[in-house]
Amino acid sequence: MDQLILSPHLDDAWFDLGGSITRWRSAGESVSVIDVFSIQGWMRFETLPSQLVTSIRKREEEKNAQRDGVALDYLDVPEGAIRGYNLVFPQTIDWSRDRVTLRHILKLLPERMHFKNAKHIYFPLGIGGNVDHLLLREAAITLGQMILGRGGSIGFYECFTLGQERSTSSGTTGGKGPHVLYCGRRGYVGLRSKRQKLDWYAGGIRR
Repeated sequence: MDQLILSPHLDDAWFDLGGSITRWRSAGESVSVIDVFSIQGWMRFETLPSQLVTSIRKREEEKNAQRDGVALDYLDVPEGAIRGYNLVFPQTIDWSRDRVTLRHILKLLPERMHFKNAKHIYFPLGIGGNVDHLLLREAAITLGQMILGRGGSIGFYECFTLGQERSTSSGTTGGKGPHVLYCGRRGYVGLRSKRQKLDWYAGGIRR
């Protein structure tokens, strides 16, 4: 398994790294996506039961994966709106409720086959302040040593969120690739303007 995208929500991988998915698959590389917060309760234009929303969104995700030849998996952690967060951005992590959520993610991810076999793993950078994106970014700190220790690499990608609707998604780059910042034993490289966002995270991973 070559590339693994850890996607906070259903369809985030295609919003943010759609161009890269196309490029990687065109080059013959295998690509997998793990949707972490895949129990969904929010839709833009109507209110539906969470079970129905999740079913609709998963069918859409599976069509994306089938079309592009991408392996797909779900962790089925409830998204922030279900866990009691308001849709006001930027959000901050409420550790009184989500410390256990992070521990759950850290337990589940290493057990997944796609995670075990991936050479390159991509985490959301969380610039838009969506709590689910931020939690998954936090997971990189704990899992980073494990990934780097087995010879893998970590990338942080810019992520499109409800709080960032006017920003440019790297999934719209027409196959030219994501705005990814790679973190390795010697540091990280990528867009200069984003490096300050990674100072603490890259330092934590390399400790």
